[in-house]
Amino acid sequence: MRVRSRATLVCAVAAVSLAAGACATGGGVGVPPVNQPPNAVITGGPFSGGSPLHVDFSAASSTDDGSIVDWTWNFGDGDVDEGIATQHDYDVGTWTATLLVRDDKGLTDIATVEINVTLTETDDDDDGVSVEDGDCNDSNNSIHPGAPDPFGDGIDQNCDLADGLAGDAVFVKATGGTSGPTCGATTNAPCATIAAGIASAGNQTRHNLVVAGGSYNSFNVVNGVNVQGGYDQSFVYGGTTGSKVAEVTGGDNSGLWYAIGANSVNEPTSISNLKVTPANAPIGKATYGVLVNGSTDTDLKLTSLTISGGKGGQGLTGVAGSVPGTAGSPGGRGENSRAGTTGD
Repeated sequence: MRVRSRATLVCAVAAVSLAAGACATGGGVGVPPVNQPPNAVITGGPFSGGSPLHVDFSAASSTDDGSIVDWTWNFGDGDVDEGIATQHDYDVGTWTATLLVRDDKGLTDIATVEINVTLTETDDDDDGVSVEDGDCNDSNNSIHPGAPDPFGDGIDQNCDLADGLAGDAVFVKATGGTSGPTCGATTNAPCATIAAGIASAGNQTRHNLVVAGGSYNSFNVVNGVNVQGGYDQSFVYGGTTGSKVAEVTGGDNSGLWYAIGANSVNEPTSISNLKVTPANAPIGKATYGVLVNGSTDTDLKLTSLTISGGKGGQGLTGVAGSVPGTAGSPGGRGENSRAGTTGD
């Protein structure tokens, strides 16, 4: 008991005459203090903003009673990094970044920070519709979802992937198409011929044929059904995926040889962006690129058509003449007509 009291007295005297630290936690005189964990602190930023958000991270404000030797970052989106400072880019969403620090004695601490990233809307043409909301041309304020989209100008003003209303179009492609009664309702099931597309348009109460590049047989214009070529194989007007030249060749249509026939067109109807190549006619027949009858330019619009002339057939053998005396010999067959060329 006396020994213990003496030790207590010595400690008390030391506390008065030397320093309070002589009896530190963990032991008596000469015993080192117990190591404390580090304190992890995250600084930097910004921690909120529009996408993509670039964030700088720093652990320089973290502290320890000794020294910190490791800094590990988990950005919360699957990426990690190490070091006292780092940076990361975030997409739209709410993310939690975590910093783990380790001191020279192996003790650790963790700090977290939440990052909020919102969608950045871009509307460079000030048409009230952002790129993120579907504006397919942010440099032209007449092009955006909901804009008027007249058919025939080759422009998709309303961003529905069609010139005119997509729900009013019948798609035609010579390769891989079909000829069913409702063919061409989508780009994945186009009609194989223009004639089949016109029939399908009537069955579906649609008014616009979108024709991809390829070779097509002759067809007859139908009131109110517009036909437009100039589309590539992906149905992009003026695109570069395969051919965009739609060529219509002539043929026999009930004894008349033509590529496109337009009879009594009395409703607004346009035929445009086609290459017209009439066939050579047989003996005694004429041939036409576009044969128009009973229609006016008020209703029927023919624009951007390249028409080549075909050869008319040879004339028929003439009948024997009738004169007093001996009948004359039959005349020879007429020569082929010469082909002409018509501009747009």
